[in-house]
Amino acid sequence: MPISEVPTCIDIDGLIGGGGGDEFCQSKECLENLKVYINDLKNNIDGGDKEQLIADLSAYPNSQATYQNLYDGSPYLSDSLLLQIAQTTGMADWKRSNLLVINSPLSDEVMIQIIEYVPAYTYQILESIRYYDQLSERGVLESRISEEERKKAAILSTLLTEMLQQKNYAEMADLVADEDPEYALRTLSAAQLHLGNPTQAQTILDQIPIFDAEDQQFYDIQSINIARATQAQFDLSPEQEAVLRQIANDYYSSQAGYAQGLLRLYRDEQIDIVLPDIEDGTHTATSGKTQVATRNKARFSADELNSLMVFPNPAASVATFYLPTTADNSTLEVRDIQATTGHRWH
Repeated sequence: MPISEVPTCIDIDGLIGGGGGDEFCQSKECLENLKVYINDLKNNIDGGDKEQLIADLSAYPNSQATYQNLYDGSPYLSDSLLLQIAQTTGMADWKRSNLLVINSPLSDEVMIQIIEYVPAYTYQILESIRYYDQLSERGVLESRISEEERKKAAILSTLLTEMLQQKNYAEMADLVADEDPEYALRTLSAAQLHLGNPTQAQTILDQIPIFDAEDQQFYDIQSINIARATQAQFDLSPEQEAVLRQIANDYYSSQAGYAQGLLRLYRDEQIDIVLPDIEDGTHTATSGKTQVATRNKARFSADELNSLMVFPNPAASVATFYLPTTADNSTLEVRDIQATTGHRWH
């Protein structure tokens, strides 16, 4: 399904939409349509069959079929698969280089870890692409998925709230049966709190597993919200304030905005996020003994990236050709020093 296509449905008020919010329909039909759409979007990543691609890459690294399947899954290959491609020395350099280039710009993590595995000229091209373009096609796709997930969460929250009000618990269970358990519990806890049932909200919240810092931050903030609902004269305790300040100043946390809002509400102060230090347009990252600048000045200009390049040039026996994406319907002809045509590609 093309990314631009969004499934719509018409609710009883005649509104058309594909997700949550007042401007979108809030029916179960819309929710099911949106689930299908999100699943279709996710299936673009790694061609929808990451396990098979990994198995082929391990068993038949230099097979043309393996390369073609990876090529067909581009430019939506995941970081973990791109790392495995870079590290698979059994695959020809040109194949690995091409797959990395068509999936670029690559993330900081991938760029750091592949430097020891790819040819220097390939790495220079990848760095140059990142210099001019910060968001990959997969990044665009993942942004769309996140937006559609937000819409789905809004519809689900609305439907769960309606069912809670009607005490239709069986239908609630059916509605969240296919959802991620953690997501479903978070939504149910929030719905109970919205309905004025803080005790039930806390009971559900306590069932949510905590696997990482973001999970803990969600738990801490939601616990404070529940405490607000149970105490007529609520004020932040020193411990709660310290927790909120730590979350509010976490630049990478998805919960930072909620913590900032609570601090503005109870301490009447604005929290300014301190951005990570970036000097002279570069950001230095370390992986083992290797240190690379992941925002270096581009080795190649934008014009060069849109032109044919050959490495090395001149070449004695083996050469690598870099063709820009604008090279469709072109012919490449290679001749020796006597002008004899050796190979021609269309």
